[in-house]
Amino acid sequence: MNDTVIYLIRHADTVEENGIRNTNENSQMINEKEILSIKGEEQSKKLSENTELIDDIRLKIQNGMPTIAECGGFMYLHKTIEDEAGTIYPMAGIIDGECSKGKRLNKHFGYITMTASRDNVLCKKGEQFTAHEFHYYNSTNDGHDFKAVKPVGGRNWITGNTTPTFYGGFPHIYFKGNENVVYQFLDKCSK
Repeated sequence: MNDTVIYLIRHADTVEENGIRNTNENSQMINEKEILSIKGEEQSKKLSENTELIDDIRLKIQNGMPTIAECGGFMYLHKTIEDEAGTIYPMAGIIDGECSKGKRLNKHFGYITMTASRDNVLCKKGEQFTAHEFHYYNSTNDGHDFKAVKPVGGRNWITGNTTPTFYGGFPHIYFKGNENVVYQFLDKCSK
């Protein structure tokens, strides 16, 4: 994949508003710079069998390619995913943890405000953005780089794995309402 986008950024209308045109999942964007936005689904067996893709993605992330891995994409980057039948599938191993399917909706669901505990690919330390969680899977490594707080009741937890070029976590970011995150991410992509 020679300096092309390998997956469509969610909320492309916000990205387009910021000077980047996208027509389909295979289009080139961001001045020929390479980015990765992983959007996963419950296809563990199929994803696990594609070792060439796993190796390619692992290498690109390790080499600093700007990456946003939300929910299913976050799960894909774990060492393993265990499905509801108990079958364990090896995955990319970027996140030092395992995922398994719970019997019911995870207790961390709904709308949240996330506050960064350090500078990262999405924002600076102390900055906030809104997101939501809705998932049945659990992780042994939800991360430690954001404090997530529910708007009603104030229930909170720590979540999100980040580096200067990487975000991985269950929370889905709504880019339309968090333009600062878009600008920060695009800045990382332009370097």
